[in-house]
Amino acid sequence: MLKNRKIILEVLIGDFDIEAMRSNRSLLYSDRDFHPSFNIFQDIRDANMDFTYDELFAYLQHLNESKVMAVRKTAILTTPDSVGKLSEWFEALDEAFPVNFKVFASYDDCIAWLSGGNPEPLKEAIEVLRQSPYSPYFNEPNSFTGF
Repeated sequence: MLKNRKIILEVLIGDFDIEAMRSNRSLLYSDRDFHPSFNIFQDIRDANMDFTYDELFAYLQHLNESKVMAVRKTAILTTPDSVGKLSEWFEALDEAFPVNFKVFASYDDCIAWLSGGNPEPLKEAIEVLRQSPYSPYFNEPNSFTGF
């Protein structure tokens, strides 16, 4: 379903630092269905992203050098309290990487910007991931990714 829309869905719940992201992302990137140009919908409303801008920049630079980045969109869904700070970070990152990042506090706005069309299939898939006890793409129990 979502492979046809060329979208990677991610739900992050709990505490995350850059090392956890880096070590666990290799599983996603090794999946035969992964393609660097797939857009990403990342739901971080229930995540504590415990890293600095410089750590995030270095992590994205590593991904770019590893050829797992391409021209694509990444829509980040967060809480209204976090939109300002994250928007500043990702606007600065837009200039350095081939990814167009945008931060939202609204599901519908996030999905409309990312893919247009009917948002219900994406909402349903995200809710399934939020309830999932296991992710094949992360070793951590509190992060879920799917196509």
